[in-house]
Amino acid sequence: LGINDATFSANSNTYITGVKTLIGEVRNIYGNVPIIWAYNSMRADHRQHTQTALNQLGGESAGLYMLEFIANTGGGNGHPSADAHVVDAKILSDFIKTKGFME
Repeated sequence: LGINDATFSANSNTYITGVKTLIGEVRNIYGNVPIIWAYNSMRADHRQHTQTALNQLGGESAGLYMLEFIANTGGGNGHPSADAHVVDAKILSDFIKTKGFME
């Protein structure tokens, strides 16, 4: 998440507010579920701003996690390739298992 915001140069305050709003909307619908903010499938812009937003909301102790994928833009138009999605799925599933969210 956050690639289009970075591409279109959202300022840091707007971006942080947007992250917090999105997380609030997810929590309003699904309750206090763990949220994993996966980033860097294309690039890692705004990584620090995302971390700031998650920290302001309580970070990992509040069930908010960041997960960095391996950047890959080989799929055309700056997007990840199909193979990159397979790698990212493995990274995500391993992370979910490591955190004990599922077996």
